[in-house]
Amino acid sequence: MKDQGNIDLSFLVGQSMVQICFGSYQIQFNFSEGVSLSAESRMILITSGGAFEFSQPYKNAGKLLMLLEA
Repeated sequence: MKDQGNIDLSFLVGQSMVQICFGSYQIQFNFSEGVSLSAESRMILITSGGAFEFSQPYKNAGKLLMLLEA
């Protein structure tokens, strides 16, 4: 199993998030230039306003909207 603490996300530099899609067990993040990521596990969003856990796709979903165009 790959050490998930060392994932290189440098390909996201300069990208802008243009769409967030919610499924039953997945959240899809679509960026400019056709780049996309999907999450099917627990996530934590850390912002200057605090940390928000996403253990279920729809719990705290509104907090993800601040990422649009960021």
